[in-house]
This record gives sequence, structure tokens and C-alpha cells, in this order.
Amino acid sequence: TVTNSDLNLITQGTGMIVFNAHTAVSSRQVTHVGSSGVQPLDSFTAATFRSAEYLVSATNATETRYEVAKILVTHDGTNAYINSSSVGSQTVQMATYTADISNGQVRILIVPQSSDSVTYKMFKTLIRV
Repeated sequence: TVTNSDLNLITQGTGMIVFNAHTAVSSRQVTHVGSSGVQPLDSFTAATFRSAEYLVSATNATETRYEVAKILVTHDGTNAYINSSSVGSQTVQMATYTADISNGQVRILIVPQSSDSVTYKMFKTLIRV
């Protein structure tokens, strides 16, 4: 039978949806309030995953600003490498993205350009080592 119904796959907590032995996906929401210093956005286990692609939607309701960023990150076990591009409702990016490895975790870090409350909604695809 052919239908136009959606297929909803919902994880609980920090669970992921695994498509095969090589790829997993997940999504989450993070709100940062009142800081413009370096803050963690997300992380993944370096021993399990080699690379990740993030799609991040940022909303600053105070200044009515919106942005979407595509972030690519990979690592060699010691160093993390990142590339990001974004488009937003203003010419200045809402955040700068960096990556590092700490305690076996590849961390995606942000430096918000405002101390306003900003909500980041993200979807990530992870590729196993």
C-alpha cells in the first residue's frame, strides 16, 4: 500500500538513530543564556566516530535574528578540524564555531556574538571510524 504518511523515528534522551554500521544521526536543542564566552554546543566520542556533519539553526528572539550554519568536523585522534558556513538575517554571524578533543570527546564549541539568550537546534550525522 502506498501512502503519503510520515515515518516518525523518535529517540529518547541522547539516543541516536543508526542507519547502518557506519552512520548514525541525532538531533537536540541547546539554549545559551547571557554569555558571550566559549561554550560547548555538542560532542561525540572520538574513538567511535571519525567525522560529523551538523546543521544548526540559531534563534536570538531578543534581537529577532536567525541563522543556519553547516558545520563539518573530522579528527585524527589528537586534533579536530572544522569548516563552517552560515547564512543569516544579518550580515554578522551569530556565533563562531571551533572544535577540539577533550577527554576522548570531539567537542563543537561556539563563541556567541551576543550575550542574549540564543537557542540552537541541531541535526547531526556521524560517520564511524
